[in-house]
Amino acid sequence: MFIAIVETKYRAVAIAETAAEAKRLACEKALEYLRENEEYWSETAEDVAEDYGYSLTELEVGSAELI
Repeated sequence: MFIAIVETKYRAVAIAETAAEAKRLACEKALEYLRENEEYWSETAEDVAEDYGYSLTELEVGSAELI
């Protein structure tokens, strides 16, 4: 499992089976928030990843990590 986090005013967090899916989901949620609440006119979630960055952590099911 992978956890992706995009830091905006709030954190957009996604958990998925693949790194790419977690990144995509977190960036899409951040893009949704930014479009609704700020003057951000990006077209794609990939632009969010470039502009805001993201963190990605791999976790095994049944484990714990400090993030």
